[in-house]
Amino acid sequence: MQAFVGGTGVGVFPNINDERGRIWVEYGVGNQPAFVLVRADGSTERYGSLSEENLQSEIDSVFG
Repeated sequence: MQAFVGGTGVGVFPNINDERGRIWVEYGVGNQPAFVLVRADGSTERYGSLSEENLQSEIDSVFG
């Protein structure tokens, strides 16, 4: 996992090792790639594959 995070540049945001899949179940993630944006109030938005531009746009939309 550390090699993947370091090699892909996704270390700019938190990454979690979910070997048992508990987090996937909690947030309704069914496959990879997946992004789950969690607001301060605990509500979430789930996404599949996003380009860098679309990811930034969604982050701005959810948190802006």
